[in-house]
Amino acid sequence: MTTMSRILRALTLVLAVALPAAAAEPGPPVPWFTFTLLRDFEPQDGPRVVVWPDRAGRAWLLTLAPPCAGLAEARLLALTAAGHRIVSGVDEAIVDGRRCRIQRLQALDADARAALVPAAREPRLVTVRPRPPGESKGVRAVRGGP
Repeated sequence: MTTMSRILRALTLVLAVALPAAAAEPGPPVPWFTFTLLRDFEPQDGPRVVVWPDRAGRAWLLTLAPPCAGLAEARLLALTAAGHRIVSGVDEAIVDGRRCRIQRLQALDADARAALVPAAREPRLVTVRPRPPGESKGVRAVRGGP
């Protein structure tokens, strides 16, 4: 085997390992996202949680303001929202009665979701609560989103 063949073979192996890992990264932060129904969630390391509408739907990675105690053990997660929109910096996750402000929202494609959510797991329930009227100020000024 020539030196060039060895280099190409090594490069192919590196790319085979690196490309799937890169594809499993969450998307860039977005100011808000809309949904029709959120059905399930999976806590992550630290104050992060993945939520999604169904098995085939788009998933979202929420980074919460720490500390958000009890998230890893939670069987129920409530999210505040106005209509069908969750806004970073405004809405909250409610875990066992404790409110944790949502600091960052990131979309997850199927590969990223598969990397973060185990295939064999018990379903968990997500509920959505209307955001109190006094907390809606400034939401209309948010621009962008998916």
